[in-house]
Amino acid sequence: MKKLYEMESEYIECDCHTELLQLTYEEPEDIGGEISDDYVYMSFYEYGNRRDNRFAWKDRLKHIWYILRYGTPWKDSIVLRTQERLKLTKWLQKVEEKRLEKQKEATLQRDKADGKAQA
Repeated sequence: MKKLYEMESEYIECDCHTELLQLTYEEPEDIGGEISDDYVYMSFYEYGNRRDNRFAWKDRLKHIWYILRYGTPWKDSIVLRTQERLKLTKWLQKVEEKRLEKQKEATLQRDKADGKAQA
């Protein structure tokens, strides 16, 4: 079994630049003739959300301990099996479809208004 830091990861930064989401994919493995489940780990990091962008020594030591023990310094994480990951994917696709539909409607309305203004 691979360690988390050896797996493929993607990092997504919050627009406020104070949190970070790490998405890590654990591929299924053959364990004694059985294929294990695959998982997606969603880990949340915070960095710099305090006024002076410094962490207290307690927080720093906690991060160091997590790194030494688990290989990653996350504050919180969620592990998603295939079914839950598919549910998240469908939801994100639905949100994106709504956004694209609204954008399309706004473009059509703007084009219609521009057409009337030119005529």
